[in-house]
Order: sequence, then C-alpha cells, then structure tokens
Amino acid sequence: MSGLSAKPIRDRHSQSHMTTPIGRGFLHPIKEAGVELMACKACSDNYGVSDSLEALGIEVKYMGEPLTTILKGNDKIITF
Repeated sequence: MSGLSAKPIRDRHSQSHMTTPIGRGFLHPIKEAGVELMACKACSDNYGVSDSLEALGIEVKYMGEPLTTILKGNDKIITF
C-alpha cells in the first residue's frame, strides 16, 4: 500500500454543500417555521465547517449537555 494515504476528514469535507445557494434555500423555510438549528461544535470542527454553519445562522456549540436535556424532556429532535 505504499503511495496511498488517507486524508483527514476535515480535508476531504472542507467545502460544505450548505454554503451553496441550494443549501441556504433549504434552510430558510425551516428557520422561518421556528425550528432551532444547532450543530455540534466537535463534529463541525472535525469536518472544518463550523464557520460556514455559523455564517448560515446555525448555532454551533458542544452538544453533550443540551442533547441530554432534549432527550430527557418532551422536545423533539431531528438529525441529519
């Protein structure tokens, strides 16, 4: 396997599809409907997209405690 190397995730995914007009158009009606948009900072940092997500108005934060609170309560969560 000489000559082959694996790229870190952040290098392979440095361009987020959510920064495209199609991605922004997809998010607008969701935000307008009152859905809170959040992303895990650890995950988005790993993919190198934290700044792009924040630029789209998505709250980027470490999600351990907030996710636990959501799952223990009556709130609904959609992940993708």
